[in-house]
Amino acid sequence: METEELVVVEEADFGDVERLKAESIGIVRDLILKGNPDLVPELVHGESLAELMESVEPARVAYQRIAESVRAAVPVVPAGGAGTSVAIEELTADGLIKRGMAQARRGAG
Repeated sequence: METEELVVVEEADFGDVERLKAESIGIVRDLILKGNPDLVPELVHGESLAELMESVEPARVAYQRIAESVRAAVPVVPAGGAGTSVAIEELTADGLIKRGMAQARRGAG
């Protein structure tokens, strides 16, 4: 009877250790992700601290590759209005009237 009880107690302790280990790895993973927003979270993984730390650099490289491809795909849009800048003193009377009418149509006048 004592042997059976001892085996049950040892299994329970081992389960607790594994659970605590998994929780600790999860906490460290969360801290890594909070301190390094430039990582792909799904790529940061491992069942030990060493595996977790080894996954950080590939996750960073993947993030940089994705960020660069997004930057390349998004067109640069200039800030501000799309109107052209013209020196008013260079316009003729006819040009001034046309410019004023165009602004009035756009509601900018």
